Amino acid sequence: MPTLRKPLALALSLLLLAASAPMATAADHVASATDIQRALRQSTQADQQRATILGLLQRSEMRELMGRAGLELRSAESAVRTLSGEELTRLADYAGQAEQQLAGGSQTITISVVTLLLIVIIIILLAD
Repeated sequence: MPTLRKPLALALSLLLLAASAPMATAADHVASATDIQRALRQSTQADQQRATILGLLQRSEMRELMGRAGLELRSAESAVRTLSGEELTRLADYAGQAEQQLAGGSQTITISVVTLLLIVIIIILLAD
């Protein structure tokens, strides 16, 4: 019987120690509905911003400018897919403005498109 005392004492000690440790509740690990909705909204917004930029890159005027600059459309599209946060928002704003001006037949778009093209070039260089 003396040989069982030590393992039994050790087992009981571990059991008491485990029972006295603070237990995490399920609520500690579950995201709230508000957090989930916010994450979904941000994801949807990011997808829409990428679509705006990619739509501008598909325009013939933009493809022509990129061709003259020696850039490949695939590289630019891949770079756009890696954007996030402030970069994505800023570039999507530029793309939206450029898209509106091009759709309206504006000739003053050159500065915005050149700015957008430079940003895309920088992104491609940073992505490599």
